[in-house]
Amino acid sequence: MQILITNDDGVAAPGLWYLVDAVKHLGQVTVVAPDRDCSGVGPSLTMHGPLRVDEHASPIPGVTAYAVNGTPGDTAILGIHEVMDVRPDVVLSGHNAGNNVARDVLLSGTIGAALHGYRNGVTSIALSLHLVDEGSAPLVKELTAQVVEDAVNSQEISLLNVNFPLLDRNACKLHDHSKLADGIIGASEAILAPPRIVDDVVRDVRTNRTFFWNNRRTLDSDHDTLPVDSDLALLREQMVTVTQLTDSLGEVEASAGTRKLIANLDAKIRST
Repeated sequence: MQILITNDDGVAAPGLWYLVDAVKHLGQVTVVAPDRDCSGVGPSLTMHGPLRVDEHASPIPGVTAYAVNGTPGDTAILGIHEVMDVRPDVVLSGHNAGNNVARDVLLSGTIGAALHGYRNGVTSIALSLHLVDEGSAPLVKELTAQVVEDAVNSQEISLLNVNFPLLDRNACKLHDHSKLADGIIGASEAILAPPRIVDDVVRDVRTNRTFFWNNRRTLDSDHDTLPVDSDLALLREQMVTVTQLTDSLGEVEASAGTRKLIANLDAKIRST
């Protein structure tokens, strides 16, 4: 299996190398990722300047890595058409540090990279973890490898958004997770929850100049009003969520191959 891996957190991000380690046994892995953090750029591409591809030191033997001075979408396209000698069987984007959920996925560079892989005819999977830490291994690595293997074996060209819930409710200090169960209890197909990002602007006056800062806030979701089959609601129930997207990021009914993937993933979790 030929595997192309990218992300939006940058080529040095721990989540990227966590993903590489999870799937390296499945085939030949090539990393082509942004040279810096590109979170929030969505599916944007570099259209008004040149792109450079520089070799990057890989911490994992047998894996070649490259850094690109562009967006996640740029890296997916360059990886497919220029960097790899053979066409990849799958494009993986992640593991993102933090879930990519709800209709705000339109803003995600992680999703943007996967979208461009899909638009170029390659099965592409965006993968995100609530929290990337030592407690994430080894179960998530094992489940990640199963998702990738099933997606490629399905012989379908698909675009999937896969989210893993918080594994250790005491590990995240940003929110109160006291009501959550520990671990993962299953996997489910999920629709995108309603948007939860609010935008406003902070004005910053310095001497005779005025500056503006984008101020993005995440709403505290009322989980009692969320659709029970939405990604946010299911992640709260400690389920791995799989959402099949189209190239317009609209939701579609999951295909037979994706349903089989979810069933296999759910069976694996419940037998662990």
